[in-house]
Amino acid sequence: MHNLKRLTQGNNVITTQQEESRARIPGDAEDRIKLKNFLVNCIHPFEPPENILYNIYTGEGCTEKANVIHSYEIGTKMMLLR
Repeated sequence: MHNLKRLTQGNNVITTQQEESRARIPGDAEDRIKLKNFLVNCIHPFEPPENILYNIYTGEGCTEKANVIHSYEIGTKMMLLR
């Protein structure tokens, strides 16, 4: 029973996932609100202002010289600079 929490009510044992615990629910709700607020400020990934590769968070676009093969490496370096 990986990732399950056992609770007891009298003689009954109740098995639930940790995500369903009362202590976890408010924190998860806050995290969803934070994520939604973050994403609202990003550029829609399927509706960029121009037909070029964009960073959806910063809005920075690349030049025509950009090679998509190296986009992961470039993106990782950009994140480390912040």
